Amino acid sequence: RTRVSTPEDLEVVSRLNQDLFKHDFTFDKYLVLNWPMTEEGQGYFSARIIDDDKICLVAEADTLVVGYLTGSLVIDSTRDGLVASLDNMLVEAKYHKLGFGTMLFAAFKEWAVAKNVDRISVSAYSGNDEALSFYKSVGFQSLAETLEVDL
Repeated sequence: RTRVSTPEDLEVVSRLNQDLFKHDFTFDKYLVLNWPMTEEGQGYFSARIIDDDKICLVAEADTLVVGYLTGSLVIDSTRDGLVASLDNMLVEAKYHKLGFGTMLFAAFKEWAVAKNVDRISVSAYSGNDEALSFYKSVGFQSLAETLEVDL
């Protein structure tokens, strides 16, 4: 099942996000691995738990939190419409392919519809084939690519 997170979930959501950072470090060597546990990281998740224009959802197997998703409303004055950004999500590896990611996305989509959003956006690392495959499976289509060069 999925549910909206509460302040009591901050520790587990932060730990899951740190797991995401460790995973994503294979794609981005500049990630600050301890960021989820910093004051800034904790503030980021606290805001998604309590602010009305942000959301943090958790997925549970029985009563164990096994995944999370955070999102926020985005106003981009260069494009028409209101966007919900799927900011980040993770389902623990041993719970992959059991529907938790799909349930989290469905709950996020329901929240976005209630907020009168026109579309949802997400970004993923180009080498993260598993994430890209999941996002495409729930209806996302590629729109842009971000490129970087080291100096």
